[in-house]
Amino acid sequence: MKHYIVTIVAVLGALLSPLNAQTPASKEPPFGIASDATLFNGKWYRVYLEKGTWKSARQKCRTLGGQLACVPDAPTQAFLAEFAKTLELWLGATDEKVEGQWVWIDGTEMKYTAWGPKQPLRNSRVENYLGIGGHRLWFDAPNHWECVGFICEWKDK
Repeated sequence: MKHYIVTIVAVLGALLSPLNAQTPASKEPPFGIASDATLFNGKWYRVYLEKGTWKSARQKCRTLGGQLACVPDAPTQAFLAEFAKTLELWLGATDEKVEGQWVWIDGTEMKYTAWGPKQPLRNSRVENYLGIGGHRLWFDAPNHWECVGFICEWKDK
């Protein structure tokens, strides 16, 4: 009896395997993405510890073929917050076009937020750029502010 059960399981496994076959996820970033980037939820992320302004960080990410990281949901926020345990890092959102209307640099509306206490500063025409701080929450800052780094993201190719 045992032999028949093992045979049936083996035959079913062989028949069903093409239906369940998937290309294994690559552990290596695709060509053009930093080799030490981390994959999360279909995007690759890397922290750059280069002190600078939001605009210089945005340009650096563009030069590298990506963009400053966008945070569409709580799981992404939790993932990126791990990078910012004790650091201030730039993220990819701004309200420079319309004060108080924060948008992600990929053009998507900011639906999820993780603002720190008393953030964003209301009616501030200069604090237009998004960062994530040591408390793992967001803050807004002026462009002349220099964070210790930034987070770039790339779509999985």
